[in-house]
Amino acid sequence: MEKKTLLTFVLNATNMITLPAKNFIGVDAGSASTLEISFFEEDGTTTPVRVICEVDVTKGSLKQACETLAGALAGQSRSLTVVSDDVNAKHLFPFTGVNSIS
Repeated sequence: MEKKTLLTFVLNATNMITLPAKNFIGVDAGSASTLEISFFEEDGTTTPVRVICEVDVTKGSLKQACETLAGALAGQSRSLTVVSDDVNAKHLFPFTGVNSIS
């Protein structure tokens, strides 16, 4: 059985998503303190899923957040990684929240 690396993002109780790392497209700086993370849809539609995450730039940096995301995408720690969960207040450092999932 193939090991799948999955990343989870939770904005609230009704807006959350778990995406396979193999569908990762890229990451862009949305602002001085946000990253826009893009994934292909599992169903093959052409519009990508975009998750905008907040980063605590007072304690970390966007570069550090990208390095953390790269480790999660590589499945270094486990097959399911919660990148940012606002409901349960669980975030990989230096992520602090999810702004939107679209």
